[in-house]
Amino acid sequence: MLRREFKIQGQIGEPGHKDKLAYQSLISQIEIGLQKGYTEEEITHAVVRAVQAGLQLRVFASKESDTKIKYDEGLVQGLFLHALETGLADETIWAKMRPLLKNESVADEELIEVMSSAMAAESERAKKFNQVGRAKSSLKVSTKTCRVTKCT
Repeated sequence: MLRREFKIQGQIGEPGHKDKLAYQSLISQIEIGLQKGYTEEEITHAVVRAVQAGLQLRVFASKESDTKIKYDEGLVQGLFLHALETGLADETIWAKMRPLLKNESVADEELIEVMSSAMAAESERAKKFNQVGRAKSSLKVSTKTCRVTKCT
């Protein structure tokens, strides 16, 4: 079935700029897209395309003028770092990320860079171990003893 690509009308930019899309308008467009049957992936791609180049998206909704609740940036950053630290299931990646997660002034770019590097290294290591593990499991030794008339 052919259908149109989901698009966000307007550009997502710094809060308070009159020519940029307001937070409530963005949320409304996302909800309409979901109601029309677009997948979350299609909507995510549309939002990414609508983001102004170079924009920092760190909880910009709290800075919108028509938002009732305002969040302190330090509180948001601390909560984010805590959630990231406690949400990492792989201990090797957690160990590599932990020093950064203790620094509340760490830049998002640095977190992304270290996380990507740690994940790539862990993926490579796991791939090597899986190949070694498969080689060992494919080497089977027969425990049968054969006699002239019968194998047991």
